[in-house]
Formats: sequence, structure tokens, C-alpha cells
Amino acid sequence: MSIAVGVVANVALWGTVASVAQGAYSASAQRGAGRDARRQGQENAQAILGMARRNNELTLTAAEFNADTTMMIAGANAGAIRRNAQRNAELLTMEYVEEIRRHVRGEKQLAGSIRSSAAATGFAVNKGTPLLFLSNELEEAATERNFIKDRGVMTVFNYLAQENDRANVIMLTGTLNAASIRFNAGIEAEIYLNEQTGAANATTSRGNSAARQLNAQSYGTILSTIGSAIDGYGEYKAS
Repeated sequence: MSIAVGVVANVALWGTVASVAQGAYSASAQRGAGRDARRQGQENAQAILGMARRNNELTLTAAEFNADTTMMIAGANAGAIRRNAQRNAELLTMEYVEEIRRHVRGEKQLAGSIRSSAAATGFAVNKGTPLLFLSNELEEAATERNFIKDRGVMTVFNYLAQENDRANVIMLTGTLNAASIRFNAGIEAEIYLNEQTGAANATTSRGNSAARQLNAQSYGTILSTIGSAIDGYGEYKAS
């Protein structure tokens, strides 16, 4: 009878030892799973942030390209306006030069006509009323010629100034649009990075939380195993 009791006691003892070993193994596995959860959370967070930074890099690169393209188009348009204005100004200048030439020719014809008319009537044009009339007509013609000249100069000047202002407005618009593209892309990238940073932090937090829970479970497993071992050891002693 004592041999049987001893066998039973030994079985109980070895069962207790096995239970302790199994509990220790389970607790170790739970702590390992906790470490894996923490590491996985950190790796996922790093992947989220890496992808966010890459996307932001692409966003900012695309914005820079679009801004540069906007400035190139504005510069090309402004340059085309200025070149076209210069050609038109040269054409206008030629037209006014020709108008003045024709006016000078008309002045000479007028003077010749006055002299011919005076000679036909027997008056000398180098004195008296005929000379005064000739002088007045030539003075009036010279005044008109100067007006044509001044009008031509001012017309060309105003035209060039107007076209230059239009080119400047195009350049300013392009500059503002390019700045807006860069600014909006920067804000968008910052908002996106903040959102993804929050997601990464949440992922890390979930991994840490899972690790804490598994560690707590491992402590519970150890305590439960120890309690069972004590009970088993008590039964073993009692036997």
C-alpha cells in the first residue's frame, strides 16, 4: 500500500514539475509575443512615416516642377509680348517718319506754290505782305510737322510702356501662381505628414499596448503556475 502511495506521490510531484515548466514556457512565449508586437508596431510605424516622407517628396518635387513650368510659360509669354511690341514700335516709327517726310514735301510744295502765285501777280515774296504770308504758312506747317513728330514719339512710347506693363503683369501673375503652387504643396505635405505621424504613433502605441498586455498575461501565467505548484507540492507532502 505504501509503494502505491509513493508512486502516486511521485506522479503528483512530476506532474507539478511539468506544470511549472509548461507555465514557464507559456509565460516566456507570451513575453516573446509581446516583444514581437512591440517590434512589429515600431516597424509598421517606421514604414508609415517612410511612405509619408516619400509621398511628400514626390508632392513637393511635382509642385516645384509645376511652379518652374508656370514661370517658364509666363516668361515666354512676356518675352513674346515685348518682342512683338518692339517690332510694332519700329513699324509705327517708320510710319511716322514717312508721314513727316511727306509733310516736309508738302511744305516745300506750299512754299513753291506761294512763290509762283506771287510771281504771277507781279509781287516779290521776299518782302512785304507776300513774305509775311509765306512766313506764316511755313511756320504753321513747321508747327504741324513738330506736332506729328511729337505725337509719333509719344504714341510709340505709350505703346511700348503699355505692352511692357502687360508683360510685367503676366510675369507677376506667373510668379504669384508659382508661389501659390509651392505654398499649397508645402501645406498639403505638412498636413499629410502630421496625419501619418499620428497614424504611426497610434500603430506604435497599439504595439506597446499589446506588449504590455502579453507581459501582464505572462506574469499571470507565472503566478497561476506558482499557485498550482504550491498546491501540488502541498498534496505531495500530504501524501
